[in-house]
Amino acid sequence: PYDRVVCEVMDTLIRFPLTGEKPAVKESFRELIPWLREQGKRVGFSLRKSFSDEKQVWMLRNFALVKDENEELIHRQGEDLSFRMIRETYPEEKILYIGKGLVNEFILPRCYGIDSRRVGECWDSCLVPETEEPVHIPFSGNRRERIETEIRKHTYISFDVFDTLLIRKTLYPSDVFSLTWRRAGKAGVADCDSAAGRKTGKSEISDSDFASARRQAELECAYADIYTIYEYLEDRFDWSAEKARQIMEIELGVERDVLSPRKEVVELLRYARQQGKKIFLTSDMYLPGAFFRSLLAENGITEYDRLLVSCDCKKAKQTGLFEELIALCGGKSELILHLGDNPAADGIACEKANIHSILIPSVLDLARERGWEAAVHSSKSLQERCLIGMTIAEMFRDPFQNPNLHERSLEKRLWRYGTGAVGPLVSGFITWLIENLRENDFDGVLFLARDGYLPIQIYKKLQKKTQLPKALYFYANRHAAFLCGSDSEERITYILDEGRQKGLSARDILKNIYRIPEKFLLPKEKEETVVDYIDRHMPLMHTIAEASREGYRRYSEQCGMHPGKRYAVVDFVAAGTAQMYLQSFLPYPMKGFYFGSYNLENKGKCDVDYYLHGSNPAFLNSFIEMEGYFTSPEPAQDCMGKDGTAVFFKETRTQQELQEFRMVYDAAMQIAEDFFRLFYQDGETISPAVVEEMYGAEGYHWVQQHAFDDWLQVPIRTRGDNA
Repeated sequence: PYDRVVCEVMDTLIRFPLTGEKPAVKESFRELIPWLREQGKRVGFSLRKSFSDEKQVWMLRNFALVKDENEELIHRQGEDLSFRMIRETYPEEKILYIGKGLVNEFILPRCYGIDSRRVGECWDSCLVPETEEPVHIPFSGNRRERIETEIRKHTYISFDVFDTLLIRKTLYPSDVFSLTWRRAGKAGVADCDSAAGRKTGKSEISDSDFASARRQAELECAYADIYTIYEYLEDRFDWSAEKARQIMEIELGVERDVLSPRKEVVELLRYARQQGKKIFLTSDMYLPGAFFRSLLAENGITEYDRLLVSCDCKKAKQTGLFEELIALCGGKSELILHLGDNPAADGIACEKANIHSILIPSVLDLARERGWEAAVHSSKSLQERCLIGMTIAEMFRDPFQNPNLHERSLEKRLWRYGTGAVGPLVSGFITWLIENLRENDFDGVLFLARDGYLPIQIYKKLQKKTQLPKALYFYANRHAAFLCGSDSEERITYILDEGRQKGLSARDILKNIYRIPEKFLLPKEKEETVVDYIDRHMPLMHTIAEASREGYRRYSEQCGMHPGKRYAVVDFVAAGTAQMYLQSFLPYPMKGFYFGSYNLENKGKCDVDYYLHGSNPAFLNSFIEMEGYFTSPEPAQDCMGKDGTAVFFKETRTQQELQEFRMVYDAAMQIAEDFFRLFYQDGETISPAVVEEMYGAEGYHWVQQHAFDDWLQVPIRTRGDNA
């Protein structure tokens, strides 16, 4: 219904560049602006006051967004004045203003009869009301086929390499430089050559300092290869030639470790080869051709005819590299198709060279457009950036995937859930757990079954490499531990209330919660109250409780636990009930380290710290979604036998449900293993805010969730497809 659509430039239309990033047009707007013009709408660009007009206009020109600067540019003045002028300039037009701020870009325009929409961190969620129903994101499922059609039309096919054929597991390219310096420090190569450095044995250069210097070297050494760059760094830091060579080799090793093929785009390259096309790889890069070719081969990319690298040709894409490509193609630019991710280097530069190009969004661009903007901005450290980077490298590797999760197969949703939610959460938790264990003196760590199954697998892998307390997978859930204290009178009232809330009769409470067999239940007397009826079973309840306590004493001895030793207890999201009962009679001081708590009913009764402190209530309120995938493939524990052997329920989950558990587990383990192998920095923790933002970025996950209620002995499914 609008005649004119005005977009705020910075943070709305163009993403604000962070350190190590280049400005970029948000993908949705890149498609929206030309579509508006096709519809006959007039477009306006509102320049923010907090940025220079010159810079914003330059970017609008560079990304070919503005066509008529006199007509389309709106220079913001006082906020009220700006919108009053817009209204007075176009008095008869129906205008839509799209911005990010709540007051200045959403409320104020409406005071002057200008409709407004507020862009949140994710474009796709900003124009629709929040709802538990899935929102369908417009998606064309034949984009790959359209590119294949263009490939068939052209004789020569050129591919950009980084972010197109190859992707890094870091969030930003400059993170490779920070990782290089950290590895150099661990290898003893980064010790400073100064007197102070020799005295302390530590480098005076931080990893961020080195990354900054490394980027600066590229800027000052135009079209330089990596050898020239390290000659520059050698002079800047007064290194020896040998030290510069060693650090350069470390950087090349990091590059190898963090790179992986973007197989869906590599498949396009192979398709082009099958069609008999001549293939070129065209890259703005400091890696010389010989090393570049070996790197490509290691990632399975060998089917190309020629590699054009800026450091070899001494030209970048925007300064003549495409002219080199045209020359190799007989001067016929119209026969060339170029595929890349950068709007300027792979889009505008091609347009100027009369080369047809198609932009394939990078994984970072796709992540931001699909709700991960807040997660990206939440990272404050190198390893937090790398955790996010490696996660989105997996999740958004395929540029042709359907963004609507509920329309994907269950298998793909489960993989996505393990990769984007479970894996990052358990990785962050383990970093926090390790630091807490090192700050305290523990003789062992009890990972309570079944929620401790996934964390202990990761912990054991790290335990082999670092000095960490011994890990024990300890069979103790809420009910089995409760039986150890079931003869405590102070708990009877609580259990009665719990049972009534779940609709249990007095006999059901004794059978399901106290585990008294039917044949031992006494007949109910006339007009007998529930409390009196249960009281008559106290001798039997005491016998069961004592048997459970004896079982746990024997079990803990079998686990190698010793009286007086101190143990950490690990659980998922819990109130501390199991720990409270166990420590009431076992001779081991315990301190809990939990992911989070859904209530604090046992606060003060047991010593517990939480990784998540409720900063994201949406997660803690829906933890049951994840709990089903944190459990082990074993059935739930019923109780602990008197001989110290765990007694299990009959498995209630189907084989299909167990397979679903395994899919999520495998995906989560892959993320966690890669993170700790490549990026974990001893002594640093992943902030809970980061993993909470990563969890929230996926929104409605659309997987089937399973949890087992050990009080009622029934499986629970929440938010399933048929919920």
